[in-house]
Amino acid sequence: MEGRFGYLVARPVIISLALLWVHGAHAQAPVIEGEQPAAPSLLVSDPAIIGRCLCMGRHLSKEKGLLERLDRQFRAAKAHDQATEAALARARPFLKPDDGEQVAAYRRLLEESQRADRDLYSRVQPAYAAQVARYNQTVNVYNDGCTRMQVVQTLQSKVAQTLVCLDP
Repeated sequence: MEGRFGYLVARPVIISLALLWVHGAHAQAPVIEGEQPAAPSLLVSDPAIIGRCLCMGRHLSKEKGLLERLDRQFRAAKAHDQATEAALARARPFLKPDDGEQVAAYRRLLEESQRADRDLYSRVQPAYAAQVARYNQTVNVYNDGCTRMQVVQTLQSKVAQTLVCLDP
């Protein structure tokens, strides 16, 4: 998915295949023409590994929530910036330089437009871009470490009940 400013926003790949490593043998996932074969799933019963992936999943959810919040802020700041630019463009042709009140109102509008522009490009956009990078990194770590695992559901439930995740 492409985000604002052309940043690529990754989405987590959550694979749930019934292919398991069993007694040293493994089955290959079916290959769809043009795609690389998927790595076989691993049956995991180690509570530490299950807990690590559950925590990474929780962290990924938090990062996604923050990304969505910053996306909304970015859209709002961009809309405000565009609105003030449009207001300036509409007012400019009718500005009478000899009308002090009109010039003062235009200056206030110009200052508001400049504030909106500074806010968008020096505060909101950099924060959004940094979050896109953090989110993509989190997705990559999650995908590399957890997407090819099959977990025994009863064990996953037990681990989840007592799990305490620390912020990475």
